Amino acid sequence: GPPSTRRSPRSLSTTSSRRSRAAVKVLVVGSGGREHAIVRALEDVENALAAVGNQRQRADTLASASASAEAALGRAQSLYNRGQIDLLPLLDAQRTRLTVRISANDSQTQLLLDSVQLYKALGGGWQAFDPITKPAQANAASSPNS
Repeated sequence: GPPSTRRSPRSLSTTSSRRSRAAVKVLVVGSGGREHAIVRALEDVENALAAVGNQRQRADTLASASASAEAALGRAQSLYNRGQIDLLPLLDAQRTRLTVRISANDSQTQLLLDSVQLYKALGGGWQAFDPITKPAQANAASSPNS
């Protein structure tokens, strides 16, 4: 049959990576003494992207494990209610469910933190806002006292 013109995701990633590296070389060559800063910034972005990807995969796995632990607890509760198991296996199922949920929550928190790091690595920043003052305080502060 005719050869496929469709590229695999891996080959697209490799092609994109080659183009990015070529663009980086152009930037570095034309940047004079700033090449170290540019390379460092690109490394930060690459590291942040890898961290987000890895953490997203971990969060997905733990979400699936959490659903499985929830189902196992439901089965254990049903068996306990019918008198087919003792209390100890039910408590083990509850403990497992809670442990997995805590891990899933921790992973989700880390994913959000890694996303912030990626945003910052891409040049985003966070602004600190002045605290909101009451109108009476603002007027008193702006009017001269004689």
